[in-house]
Amino acid sequence: MASVYAGVRANGFKIALSGDGSDEIFARYGLFKTAKDPYALSTYRLNNLFRTDLQRTDRSSMASSIQCRFPFLDRWLIEFAMAFPFDLKVRTGVEKFVLREAFRGDIPDYMIDRPKIRIPEGIGIHDQIFRALTDATRPSDILLPDNIDGPQIRNALAMFL
Repeated sequence: MASVYAGVRANGFKIALSGDGSDEIFARYGLFKTAKDPYALSTYRLNNLFRTDLQRTDRSSMASSIQCRFPFLDRWLIEFAMAFPFDLKVRTGVEKFVLREAFRGDIPDYMIDRPKIRIPEGIGIHDQIFRALTDATRPSDILLPDNIDGPQIRNALAMFL
């Protein structure tokens, strides 16, 4: 996403809108279909969104001095969307049904009906970082300065990555 925000900045913009939160409140993920309580799952995902995806989006956008706004995380909209029955959110296999229909006519159909394009930034990177850092702190591979405790770093990495 960093390259997207760099492009936004290169075109003279200072603010961008993000769709973060729309998947959570409008039941985008397939796991909502099998959830015993889709409302509880949506609430859980929203609560965790603030610790994960939004931090990543904020860092990526601010690296290019772009302020990113999250219209789908407006409190009123969340409360409104969470009150919808689940069958309005997913209908005949179409995820985010009510959201798609709300914008039909304002946004071209090819955009509304296209499948989600996942941007894999950050996916799988934890394992790569963990391997790189543990490899870099092996005493047999390099001589670490006296003030760096390789085993302690590896233990900390194992706890957080």
